[in-house]
Amino acid sequence: MLRKVEAPKTIEDGVHEGKIVDVKYRDTPFEYTDLVIEFEDDKRIVAGYPSAFTPVNKLGKLMTLFGAVLEVDKELDPTKIFKGKKCSFMTVTNEKGYANVVDGSLKPK
Repeated sequence: MLRKVEAPKTIEDGVHEGKIVDVKYRDTPFEYTDLVIEFEDDKRIVAGYPSAFTPVNKLGKLMTLFGAVLEVDKELDPTKIFKGKKCSFMTVTNEKGYANVVDGSLKPK
């Protein structure tokens, strides 16, 4: 099957605004919750967090920023909390040339 070579979509370092369009879960090699963010000309970037959440860890604090109330032993669905929400975030390019969401920069808009 022939496939066309596409130009890479570059993501400039800096602050961006977008929308969380999907929440995906993976368990290899560890359990992670990935927030898929769409922004600027249909570009997408993924911000990943360890899936376990507490009121004081990264995913728990982010869920609280997006309006969730975290109570011990209460069950919450991250997809319902994040999907469809507008957000802002900062990116930096790593040494391999890929853009990454800066830790702690994702915020609701």
